[in-house]
Amino acid sequence: MIIISGSVLATITFTTMPVTVSPEIAQYAYSYAGTLFTLFFIQYFPIVAGAFLLITILEQFYIFKRWK
Repeated sequence: MIIISGSVLATITFTTMPVTVSPEIAQYAYSYAGTLFTLFFIQYFPIVAGAFLLITILEQFYIFKRWK
């Protein structure tokens, strides 16, 4: 999802840029968008990973109690 959003943002940036500025900046547009989304991903990764870990642990306890 994040990677898709990054590429869409880069495409929009590329198409809306003036043609005169395009050759210099356009080649860095995708890289810039990718960097931004990577930073967001790294920032929120611990929260997402923690949530998945919590769900997994709760699921294990639930299965353990049901099979007892």
